[in-house]
Amino acid sequence: MSSSTSILIFGRAPKAGHVKTRLGQVVGMAEAADVYAQLLAYTLRTASLQATQRVLYLPKEDQEFGAALLHIDPSLLIGLQEGDDLGERMDRAFRERFALGDEKVLLVGSDCPYLTQQHLLDALRRFASCDVVFGPSGDGGYYLVGQRSQAHPIFSGIPWSSPQTWLQTKKCLALQKIPYATISPLDDIDDLPSLRRYLQSDGPCPLILPPTLRNLLH
Repeated sequence: MSSSTSILIFGRAPKAGHVKTRLGQVVGMAEAADVYAQLLAYTLRTASLQATQRVLYLPKEDQEFGAALLHIDPSLLIGLQEGDDLGERMDRAFRERFALGDEKVLLVGSDCPYLTQQHLLDALRRFASCDVVFGPSGDGGYYLVGQRSQAHPIFSGIPWSSPQTWLQTKKCLALQKIPYATISPLDDIDDLPSLRRYLQSDGPCPLILPPTLRNLLH
């Protein structure tokens, strides 16, 4: 791994009503934001691989939150999500990092408590045989996408936040004859059932639940 390897984290400020709203509709928006804050902090810690740089990409309205994080963790870089949909925002982030000289770029979401450094290392190893790597998720999307050397046009016309996201992405890759690799599928936390499944697992992210949420789950 060289210093021209970056791990991008797409996240948001953990404000009530701003994140994890599907979960919040059941458990309360403040409780959902508390869970998300822990997931984001865990993802940032997990992304701290040796000889890589971490870049947290935030929406423009969350720049103040990003500035506050920099006081806590000066090694973190902050980028801005720009684009009309998730695909355009990811594409712009990849293109920005390659324009800055990166050779390998991984992009992960900020709500996958099963993610470990081993998954990131596995993804980087896949670049030995192809230029694109994915980590599929159980909801039909993916929690990780990586590219080497250049940003491929693989995010256009994809239905985001859909059970068809990964399927349509694979069709796009096949149409363009772009070889890719995958790593182990993992689940995100989006709602109460996925949160309950995680709590019943032996997952690596130590979630501390607010009392009201603990009562709801028992």
